[in-house]
Amino acid sequence: MTRAERNTIFTINYLVLITSIIYFIAKYFLAIEGEWGPETHPLTIIFQKVHVLTVPFLIFAVGMIFSNHVWKRIESGYKKSRTSGIFLLVLLVLMSLTGYLIQVVDGQVFREYSAYLHIAVSIIWSVVFSYHHISSNRKRA
Repeated sequence: MTRAERNTIFTINYLVLITSIIYFIAKYFLAIEGEWGPETHPLTIIFQKVHVLTVPFLIFAVGMIFSNHVWKRIESGYKKSRTSGIFLLVLLVLMSLTGYLIQVVDGQVFREYSAYLHIAVSIIWSVVFSYHHISSNRKRA
């Protein structure tokens, strides 16, 4: 993976993570009292849109490194960070599917379960991605 690819995927990933955290906090902890009861905080709407707009760039970045980093490592039998890398691919698929389900499903209960699953998978993704990033930097040094 080139330095530009590495910088791109790390920057986009952490941008998506930051927007996700702010969106989560605004949605679940920053409700404001309106004229007729609790209302959504304005940051919720802003960061939901920013999150939804930045995520496709993360998926594109993973696609960008797939052939010369991911697939090349799988084919060659490269062992270092393989488990976390393959796990990241599975998590990316789950995270993408649950994210789309939140937007397109009918029914409040199914949407809520999709959101909870999306949050859980996203937290796991963030931890594993950070581990993969840190461990790959340690091996290069």
